[in-house]
Amino acid sequence: MKDNRLLSRKNIVLKCIMAVVGMLIITVGFNNNLFLSGFDVFNRGNNQSQVALRYYLEKYGDKDNSEGVYAMNRRLGCHDEIHIYDKEGQILMKFTYSDGKVYKIE
Repeated sequence: MKDNRLLSRKNIVLKCIMAVVGMLIITVGFNNNLFLSGFDVFNRGNNQSQVALRYYLEKYGDKDNSEGVYAMNRRLGCHDEIHIYDKEGQILMKFTYSDGKVYKIE
């Protein structure tokens, strides 16, 4: 009888541990997806920002006056925008990014 109760408690503890581990895996998975897709609004190093900045400099940028130009990814709820700023912090242009392509926002 004692062995059955002990075994039952071990099973309950094991199930609880498995549930907690499962929840951690799910939570970390969702958070990594969220972080990598633009959670950090001021991250200048993400892929979308780099692609948009490179596109801006190649298509619209002044080669002699591109020093200090940077891009920031802005998560706006339903979509992301990449803003290109000059060295004074003024917005030069806005882009959106979808399926590996950059699109200018008018």
